[in-house]
Amino acid sequence: MGYGKLDGRGGDVLINAIAPYAGQSWWGLSSIANSGGNQQNPRFIQMDTGSSNITLYKITVRNSPLFHVSTTGAVSGFTAWDIKIVTPTSSRNTDGIDPGNATNFTITHSWISDGDDNVAVGASGTTAPAANISVTNNHFFAGHGESIGSNTSAGVSNILFDGNMSSGNGVAGSGSSINNVADSNSSGLRIKSGYDRGGLVTNVQYSNSCYQDHKAEIVFSPNYEATTGTESPNFNNILMQNLTFLTAGTAQFTGTSNNGSVFPLQVTMDNVSFPGTYPSSEFSPAPTNAALTYGPGQVSADFVTDYATFAGANGNTVTSNITVSTLFPPACSFTYIAPELTGPSGLPQTLLPARTRRQLSF
Repeated sequence: MGYGKLDGRGGDVLINAIAPYAGQSWWGLSSIANSGGNQQNPRFIQMDTGSSNITLYKITVRNSPLFHVSTTGAVSGFTAWDIKIVTPTSSRNTDGIDPGNATNFTITHSWISDGDDNVAVGASGTTAPAANISVTNNHFFAGHGESIGSNTSAGVSNILFDGNMSSGNGVAGSGSSINNVADSNSSGLRIKSGYDRGGLVTNVQYSNSCYQDHKAEIVFSPNYEATTGTESPNFNNILMQNLTFLTAGTAQFTGTSNNGSVFPLQVTMDNVSFPGTYPSSEFSPAPTNAALTYGPGQVSADFVTDYATFAGANGNTVTSNITVSTLFPPACSFTYIAPELTGPSGLPQTLLPARTRRQLSF
């Protein structure tokens, strides 16, 4: 706790790197691994199986070589309150907070800008589900949004994303990106999995939140890496309530169809506002096996009209339970990340001589 800053120096040149990787940083190794090979970058703050009753308060965590805060097994009783995670969007796999196989987690009033998921709830294996997790009143910037997955085999349930302001950098020059670099994977809300790691994801609520400047505003993808296997994801009882999408971005509504198993994506949209024009081309890829329900609040008319072109084919259904005559979108107030956290022009920290470092105050 406190106002200190922990810097993982993921962008600094590694000392005594093994050939042929001399001159590389952790992030450089990550980029190389993206084209083939494995990365063994360390996580920054890691909670192992059996950890419990952990609080992070006020601190700043930045420039992690890999995930900033994560779990590696069954962990319970965690609170992150008013913490800041600040890392360039160009740094691969630098998730903000990843509650994996976690229960009774709260992430609130915090600020996260990174190079991958802002928050990613997951549940690998078969014995330790993820459940009872609240992500509320946060500010998210560059990154891949409010995520669940991709490991969901142990089951994910009772997840609340509420009162969050999410301003991405999916449009060049827009949003609040570190170093102003647009991210082609920028996303707002996302549930992802695979046929080799899927399971039940249920009782998920996205509510009272605003989104802008993401390339993909909505992603429900049961097999986002085109894997094969028999662990079929099942996304159901997902509520999108009192949401505003201020800018156009793609929306993916995909259910599961795998080796004869069909699990329709089940989403209810209640008082959800989109930009005035929402062309059918923004539904990308085209919806399949998606069961959408509208109401009792309104959903933007152009979204409803254009999505209707997909209903009745490819396993898609639409049910309207709308009883309210007018949209009441939540008010959006985006407060951008403090510039003093990122240094002049958002430049990453450089490694200084030891004598100089001792004179600095963090």
